[in-house]
Amino acid sequence: MLPVTVIVPALNSMKLLPRHLDALQKWSNTVQEIVFVDSNSTDGTLEYAKARLQGSHVRFYTHPPGLYQSWNFGICEAGADYIYLSTVGDVISGEGLAHLVQTAARLQSDVVLSPPQFVDEQGGKLPDQNWPIHEMIRHAGKTGTWKLDRAEAWATAIQSGIYSILGSSASNLYRTPFLKENPFPTDYGHAGDTAWGIQNSCKAQFAVTDSRVAEFVVHPPANLKNFPEFQFKVFGLACRTFKQALLDDSTLRMADEVVPTCAGLIRFGDSLLADFERVVDRATVEPVIGPALLELIRRGLEEMVRELKELNSLLASLRQCAHYQENLKAWRKRSKVWMLYPGAWKARSQRNRLRHALLQQPTKIEDPEILNLLELYIHA
Repeated sequence: MLPVTVIVPALNSMKLLPRHLDALQKWSNTVQEIVFVDSNSTDGTLEYAKARLQGSHVRFYTHPPGLYQSWNFGICEAGADYIYLSTVGDVISGEGLAHLVQTAARLQSDVVLSPPQFVDEQGGKLPDQNWPIHEMIRHAGKTGTWKLDRAEAWATAIQSGIYSILGSSASNLYRTPFLKENPFPTDYGHAGDTAWGIQNSCKAQFAVTDSRVAEFVVHPPANLKNFPEFQFKVFGLACRTFKQALLDDSTLRMADEVVPTCAGLIRFGDSLLADFERVVDRATVEPVIGPALLELIRRGLEEMVRELKELNSLLASLRQCAHYQENLKAWRKRSKVWMLYPGAWKARSQRNRLRHALLQQPTKIEDPEILNLLELYIHA
């Protein structure tokens, strides 16, 4: 018996539900429990599911519509060690689910990520898309399963743009206590899993498997009427999380990923600005959020990108100054008469020269968080 709560959220899902339950029923008796959460469907989804899924380990609930609200409701009801989110249409094999459980237990991870097989709504295979999970596997240059380095997880989540480090949650497995403590945010539209990955990039222990254990249905493009508002919020969250991690975590502050991550964030912001006029259908969007808010979003994006570019111009020098300081500390620990060693004096001279140059910068900087970072790096 797999210690897994399978959560099946559904809303008017009859188009894909029969094929989905065909796959699920092949292994439904091997899991601890199944929680089916229906969001007031009107097409017979709940009735069909009740006829197909039977057993004392299956529970049915109704919950008001709301994508991540329904996910979180199911998460609250979970009683097994792990949670699998079985979004309708995205099927997984019993062997694949068992592989995720074994990986999570062996690597002691909060989340196990796997690359999905992309399919159309009839189950036909489609070419791969370049999601963060595929890039992480290519970058790792290895096969099998492994823990994701904390700095790499943080950097990937921060700069993934509109894509999520999670990829498809129906290809992943979550540790139940962690997900209960950190539910999916509900105020980012359909990008709640992207926001979750950013929020938990420094807290969660991620594991990766290169095995394709599940499918992901590529649906027709969604209605983008709220696209600018939610992408703006995701970008803002990524910027805040990036700067806060640098302020709070000395290990991440010195990680090699810092400068590339900032550059990736700038690319994310620049792409949103470049796509703003092309992607946003003003005839659809303006009546929903209003022209004033639309303009506020655009100006907010410009300001955040400007601040990131200001920070990026400093980061390489800031990190170099901190490295000189660490080198000097190492000499001081090596000997009480460290000042007799030329290498120590060289490190001190390099640090002081760069520190002096950096201390001339504050008059040009207004962002208090960047000023705080300046102090942290210089006086590391």
